[in-house]
Amino acid sequence: MPAQSLKKHQWNDRLILILTNNQENVFYKKQVELFSAEKSGMEERKLIVYHLLPEKYCTGMPETTAWRHAEDLFKKFKKTKNGFEIILIGLDGGIKLRQNELLSTRKLFELIDGMPMRQAEIRNKGN
Repeated sequence: MPAQSLKKHQWNDRLILILTNNQENVFYKKQVELFSAEKSGMEERKLIVYHLLPEKYCTGMPETTAWRHAEDLFKKFKKTKNGFEIILIGLDGGIKLRQNELLSTRKLFELIDGMPMRQAEIRNKGN
């Protein structure tokens, strides 16, 4: 999958990229667990999770989704030698957060809920 195909999400979805060198990474497993426990909050905020490994990727939850071969996504987004990295990409396609530690759903949701486009979504939802 070429990295450009992430552009199909622009203005429609927010993306969470979880990058790891190994699916057995403790931080990776814990991050997947945290996001899995908050499916409704993730859906409400139009979040799509991409799991990126050096040679493959999947979207959604890895236990229910087929992995696809791809190397360029991992190479494009991996910026540190750390075995775990998480990136939030906003509706506009810009990187809103990049960190090498677990991201709590509370912190994630607070960050997104504070964004102007999310504020507009919340206002429009009430109409």
